Amino acid sequence: MSGRFEPGDAERALAEIRGRHAQVIGSVMIPGWYWWALAALMLELGAAVDARASFPIGVGVVVFVAGVLAATAWVTRSALRVQLRPDLLGVTGVPAILGLVACVIAVALGSAFLLRAAHAPLPATLGTLFGGLVLIAGGPILMRTLHGIMSRHAPGA
Repeated sequence: MSGRFEPGDAERALAEIRGRHAQVIGSVMIPGWYWWALAALMLELGAAVDARASFPIGVGVVVFVAGVLAATAWVTRSALRVQLRPDLLGVTGVPAILGLVACVIAVALGSAFLLRAAHAPLPATLGTLFGGLVLIAGGPILMRTLHGIMSRHAPGA
């Protein structure tokens, strides 16, 4: 190498860095089917709880846990090869994730308890249905939010 760099070299290098950064972000984004799978598993667990018998509840818990672990393992298999910088999510990423979790739990449990107090049929099933709908709607919104946060923390952004 002669030690001389042209402006085009720097532009190409920066474009390469941005492209790789976009690949990293893409590899950690959670696909839409994941939110539907978790919602279905929540609904299954709610139905098991509404059975009000030990065996269906036990089976429901096992199916829920195994399903969540399997879906999460499937989604994270490609992301395991990527090491994220600690600052990639910034100060707003983690609260956004926790906010969705809090909303899902609040809606699912809150509505289930209200339905039970009102003596409605299948309160756990309906509560988890409502929580699942929040997850289905909120998951993609969370992913767009996190994508924006991580893009803003891109090199050269």
